[in-house]
Amino acid sequence: MPYYSYATQNWYVEGHISWSTDRLLFKRLPLINNTLIEENLLFNYLTTPDHLNYIEIGYGLSNIFLMFNVEVMVAIKQFNRSYNIGFRISAAI
Repeated sequence: MPYYSYATQNWYVEGHISWSTDRLLFKRLPLINNTLIEENLLFNYLTTPDHLNYIEIGYGLSNIFLMFNVEVMVAIKQFNRSYNIGFRISAAI
């Protein structure tokens, strides 16, 4: 989500759900099944008076080399067919 473009001085509703597991898709592969990597399913929701129903759905891997996270997110605006795909890499220091 772009910073500031969804900012509002009025009301807003947001929600975040994440589920972490150690055996979803990639952790079943022989090369990484004995590592500490966790898989995450992510769901984010935001609605404001100007921007209704912004949804992000994603999949991520965390604890890569004990400090990196990689996520792929799909953003859907107002439940229509336009969507964006984004990647996020972060470090947990």
